[in-house]
Amino acid sequence: MADNINYNEERATHSFVSNKQLPWHRKGQIVDGAMTSEEAIILANLDYEVRKDKVAVILPPDAEKSAKFVPNTYATYRADTLAVFGIVSDRYEIVQNTNAFAFMDSIVGKGKAIYETAGALGEGETTFITAKLPYHITINGYDTIENYLVVSNGHDGKSSLNIFLTPIRVVCANTLAVGLQNNKFRINLRHTTSINSKLEQAKDILKISSTITEDMQETLTHLTNIKVDDKQAIKYFNGLFLNKDEIRRLAIEDVTFDKSSDISSRKKNVLKAVNKFYHTGVGQSKILGTGYGVYNAVNGYLSNDKKYANENKRMESLILGGSEFKLNNKALEAALALDY
Repeated sequence: MADNINYNEERATHSFVSNKQLPWHRKGQIVDGAMTSEEAIILANLDYEVRKDKVAVILPPDAEKSAKFVPNTYATYRADTLAVFGIVSDRYEIVQNTNAFAFMDSIVGKGKAIYETAGALGEGETTFITAKLPYHITINGYDTIENYLVVSNGHDGKSSLNIFLTPIRVVCANTLAVGLQNNKFRINLRHTTSINSKLEQAKDILKISSTITEDMQETLTHLTNIKVDDKQAIKYFNGLFLNKDEIRRLAIEDVTFDKSSDISSRKKNVLKAVNKFYHTGVGQSKILGTGYGVYNAVNGYLSNDKKYANENKRMESLILGGSEFKLNNKALEAALALDY
């Protein structure tokens, strides 16, 4: 399955639920209104238990024993389907899906209808929960940015439990980088024996989130006041997607990126897509010619136009600290630098 959403054969449903928005690739369930944790965990098929048991090797028929346990080696797996997630050590501690929801409830309030999306990828080894926080900001009286708290949990022994804040520009669903470059707003917990106690400590993230909202308001408002002409916009985009040698050759040849024979077709297509989003993308008409406009052209492309192998790769790259996440942060820093 290209989107990598888990399919629950017993219930004949995909393990994804979303509030009002169409689920990925039209798979999963859609509800009219935010959900409570009790509703979300059932509708997203996340009510399964993860277990950890010793790993045994099957010995050849002529051996004295039929099987032998491998020292300090365990496997994590689903109790309902018996799908094996990964190999771990005896120090690995499981955080059940119910515990992840309980953590979210402890922050935003148990029983409150604030859950926007929830789901599982692959065999269920990766899960995610998104809750809308009860405050937002508005830029220049019309551009609303909402804050979401996200928990992504891995059961395969390779993935950490990630807790982070994600600002979303409502008009175009862009994932903004404002504040996300600060590690205080991104918590990564390894599945060691202390993870559940550390999860308790992470509740302070809500107190910190009020600070990020104030900083976000100030930063984005400042970007709207930075004036950018078309020549500066092209230079800004080139600086993000081309290397120094390619930029130098463009200057020597005195041509635009689409006229140069030294720029690859792939990069040309990316720059064309970003430039198109800048001029005609959703929510761009009121912010053209500003630092806010060029920045949103980049994260708009990354959030909405760029193609990813599947939703797992999209989450890893754009939200969980991968290459697109880093580029989003770089784009924000470059846009702020346009004021100097």
